[in-house]
Amino acid sequence: MEQIHINATRCPFCTSAVKERETKSEITTETVTVNRDQICKDKQRLFDTAESLGFKVDSHPGLSRFTFIKDGKSFDFFDVDKAKDFLVASKK
Repeated sequence: MEQIHINATRCPFCTSAVKERETKSEITTETVTVNRDQICKDKQRLFDTAESLGFKVDSHPGLSRFTFIKDGKSFDFFDVDKAKDFLVASKK
């Protein structure tokens, strides 16, 4: 259960876009935990896919940045969706 800044548009831990804010009365601990768990699972699947394509994955703790490395080239991402698009294109 990590906190993020109220004005954040991206999660600093997993880089996912932060959806429109709900009022505090609408947020429950269970919802936050489930959402964070799902985001972490999605990010892990992304890393597993990158590794299966021969990329070394370097995740930067505390930062919302991660890097795929292959054949001496580094590809930095702050956005999970852009990283997914990159991996789809790498499969071709």
